[in-house]
Amino acid sequence: MIEIEKLKEFGLTINQAKLLNLIINSKNRSALTYKQIKAEFNLEESFYWDLLDDLINKEFLTVDNETKPWKYKYDEGRFGKIIEEQETNYEKIQQDFENLIIELEKDSISEEFDLKSVFELFQKAQSQKKLSNDQIFILSSFFSKENGKIIPMTRTIKQIEEIVKPLNVKLKKHNIRYYLNNLKEKGFVISQKDGRLNTYGPKDLLTILKNEKNFHQKIWENKKQRLQKTLNYFNNNQISDDEGIREPLKEIQTVSSEIEEKYKFIDFDLNTVSWVKDQMFRANEEIICDFRLTIDRTELKLRISEEFYKNLIELLNDVQKSYLKVKLLIYLDDWLLHKLESLFAQAIHLVTQGKLEFRVPPDTEDKLVKIILDNSTLVDFLAKHDFAKFDKIFINRNEMSVKDARHIFEQVWERSLDVRDAMLEHTISTELEKVIKSSIKKRPPVYEFKKQPIIITGYKKVLSINLNLINRAESEILSISSLLTPINMRGQNLVDVSYQKSLYKDIFNILIEKCKNGVEVKILRNSTETSVKTSQDAEIIKGEIQLIISLSPFFQLRQIEIPQYQFTIIDKKLLLIYEFLESGRIKLTVFTDRYIVEKFLFIFKNAWSDSLDFRLDWLTEKTNPLQLYLKDTLNQLDLTLSLPERGKMKIFDGKYTKLLINHLLKINKHEVDVFQSFSEHFFKNLENSTDVKAFAGLVLSYGKDVMESVGSKNMKARVIVSYLPTYLKAISNKVLKHSLDLYPKYQVHFFPAGLESNIIYGIFDNYITLVIGDLASNNFQMLVINDYNLKQYYKSQFENSWNNTIDLRQIFQVYGTKKKKELANESIDKFKLENEFPLEEVRKFFPPL
Repeated sequence: MIEIEKLKEFGLTINQAKLLNLIINSKNRSALTYKQIKAEFNLEESFYWDLLDDLINKEFLTVDNETKPWKYKYDEGRFGKIIEEQETNYEKIQQDFENLIIELEKDSISEEFDLKSVFELFQKAQSQKKLSNDQIFILSSFFSKENGKIIPMTRTIKQIEEIVKPLNVKLKKHNIRYYLNNLKEKGFVISQKDGRLNTYGPKDLLTILKNEKNFHQKIWENKKQRLQKTLNYFNNNQISDDEGIREPLKEIQTVSSEIEEKYKFIDFDLNTVSWVKDQMFRANEEIICDFRLTIDRTELKLRISEEFYKNLIELLNDVQKSYLKVKLLIYLDDWLLHKLESLFAQAIHLVTQGKLEFRVPPDTEDKLVKIILDNSTLVDFLAKHDFAKFDKIFINRNEMSVKDARHIFEQVWERSLDVRDAMLEHTISTELEKVIKSSIKKRPPVYEFKKQPIIITGYKKVLSINLNLINRAESEILSISSLLTPINMRGQNLVDVSYQKSLYKDIFNILIEKCKNGVEVKILRNSTETSVKTSQDAEIIKGEIQLIISLSPFFQLRQIEIPQYQFTIIDKKLLLIYEFLESGRIKLTVFTDRYIVEKFLFIFKNAWSDSLDFRLDWLTEKTNPLQLYLKDTLNQLDLTLSLPERGKMKIFDGKYTKLLINHLLKINKHEVDVFQSFSEHFFKNLENSTDVKAFAGLVLSYGKDVMESVGSKNMKARVIVSYLPTYLKAISNKVLKHSLDLYPKYQVHFFPAGLESNIIYGIFDNYITLVIGDLASNNFQMLVINDYNLKQYYKSQFENSWNNTIDLRQIFQVYGTKKKKELANESIDKFKLENEFPLEEVRKFFPPL
C-alpha cells in the first residue's frame, strides 16, 4: 500500500486512491468504461458512482459522455497542477511571514498592523504552530500595541478569563488551562510561579515567526519531494507487487516509447558537441546555458569550450533565429579570456545588439553544466572525478525537473554580473577593453535586484556597476561616499589619475543628464578623507564647482566628517553600501529591503542637515589662485551652511568663522549686536603672527564685515569692543570716516581697560553666535544657537554693557589726532552723545593711547 498511501498527499481518501490507481495503471492508460472498472474493483455497486464523482470533481478524471458507454480517463497533468497550486500557496504564506517579520523589525509598526493576523497565519501554515481559534484568542491576550510597539504582557489564568469574557468567547477556566499547556508545548508561552499563582508570559514574537517560517519551508520541501516522487511513480506507470490492489495485473507493463524519450542518457564524446549544436538549433523560443564550471587548462576542455561558443555565435547570427532568447552563465578567468578573446569580443557584440544575455556568477563554488531548451528539455552534463572528465549527457523532459532547474538558475542569475562588468576586473587586452566600454555605452547593463542582498567585490567592475545603477535613477540620488574619488582605508586613491579623470567625466555626464531630467542629486563627501584635504587636480575641482553652479538646485555637493558610512541611495529603493578594502578592491553590497533602505535614508537626512558647503575647506586651505577662483563662485552661488533649527544649536570649526559671519549677515534683516572682549596680550600675539590666523578673520568679520553689511543694506549694528591701544592705532582716518558716515545705523562702543574677559558673542535676528574654546592658543569653535529665551538673555546682558561703555567718537574726541578729532566732533554735532563720560573718568577708565 506504499504508493497508495502517497496519493493521500494529493487530498485523496484510500478508496479514491485505489480507484485512481486502477485507472492510471490500465493498459496504455486507455479510458475505462463503468463495466471494466467494476470488473477490476470489487466494491458495492452504489459506491462506484460516488468515487467516480469525487475523482471527476477533483479533476483527476475526465469523462467522455459523447458515446455510450461512458468512458473515464485519467488526466495526466492533474498531479503537476496540484503541485503548482500547493507551491503557489506555500510561496504566498512565506511572503506573509516575510511581511510580518519586516513589520515587527521596524522601530515603529504601522497603525494598520493587527496582531490577530500573526496568529491566523500560523493556522494557514499548517505546521508545528497550527492554532485553533480559541488558542488565538488566548495568545492575543499576551500582547498589546502601544506607541507603535508590540508590548508582551504577563497574565494569570484569571486575568485571561476576564480579557476574553467580553469577546463572547466560551472559554472556561479549565479550557484556558488546557490551551495554555498546548501553547507552552508549542513554544509560544512560558510559565513561572509567582507565589501561589502560575503566571504565563509570551516568548519573543519575532523569533517565533522566524522559526515558524523556516519550519514551514522545511515542511514544504519534504512534502514537495514526496509529491514529486509520487508523480514520477504514476507517470512512469510503475506498480508495486506489495500493494495487493489489482490481483489480475501481475506483470509490470513495459515503459512506452513516449516515457523512454522523456529520460535518456547519451555517452559523452567529441561528437556530442555536434549533437548539442543540433538540439540548440531546434530551439524555438529560449535557450538557457548554465556553465558554472571552471575550465581546466587542458586542450580537450578548451576545444570543447571553443566549439560551443562558435556554435552559439553562429546560432545567434542566423537571421532565421532572430526571435530566439539566449541566456549564458559562465565562470571567467584570465586564462580563458586570453585563449578565447576573439570569441568573447564577438559575444559582446551580440550582447550590444540585444541578442545575448551574458552573465558571470558572484562565486565559483558550484560545478555543473546544464542547458535548458524551450523550457521543456533539460540537458545535463554528467562527469566523474570532480568534473575532471565528462561522462554522459542526461536528457530530461520531465516538466517539474525542468522547472526546478530553471528556478535554481534564475536565483543565481539575479545575483550575477553582466559579463562586461566582470571582464573589467580581469587582465584583458586594450582592444577587448575598448570593445567592452563601447558596448556598455551603447547598451548599459541592466540589473533587476530582488529581495536578497547582493555582494560584489572588485575594482573597476564595481565602479562600472555603480555608474550603471546611478544612470538608472528616476527621481533621487543620495550619497555619502567616495562616489567621485574612490580611496581605500589608508586614504590612497584606488584609481590612477588618468582613470580618475575618465571616471569624473563619466559621472559628470550622467549627473548632468539626470539633473536636466529633474533627478535630485545630493552628495555628501567625507571631509576626513585624505583626498578631500590634500591637493587635487585643479581642473577637477573647477569642474565640480561649475557643475554645482550650473545644475543648482538639482545638484548639491556638501561635506561632513562621517567616516563610518559609505553608501548611496537611489530612488529610495536601492541601497549601495561600499567598503574600501586594504587590497585595493571595493566591496559593494546592494540592498532592496525597504526597512534597511529607510534606516540609511534616516542616517543620510540627519547627516545632510549637519553638512557644510564643500567649498569651505578649499576656501580656507587652498593656494591663492584657486582661493580667488572659489571666492568668485560665491557671487554665482550662495554658500551652503545648514544652521540649527528652532530650539537647537550647532558647532562650527573656527576656521569657518569669517564665512559663517558673512553668511549670517547676509540673511540678517534688522539688527546685529556684537560683543568682543579680549586682552591686549592676546591682540598683540595676533598682530605679530606671521601667518593668517583664523582669529584675524573673526575680528574682521565682527568689525569690518559688520560695517560693510550696514552700509549695503537697511540694517542697524552695535559693536562693543575692548579698549586696546593697539586696536585703536589700527583704525585709519578712512575707516573712521566710513564708520562715522554710517552713524547712527552703525555704532561702536569701547569696554573699559582692565576688564577684558575673552568673551565674544553676536546677536542676530534669529541666532546667537558664541566663540568657545581656547582663544589664546587660537584653538576655538563657533557655537550657533537658535533659541528665543537665550537670545533675550544675551540681549539684556548686551544692553547692560552698552550703557556702561563709551562711544568711539568721545575716545577720538579726547585722544585722536587732529584729523580724527575733526571727524569725531563733526559726527557729535550731528548726533549728540547719548552717555557722555566726564573727562576725568575718560582718563581714568580709558587711559591715553
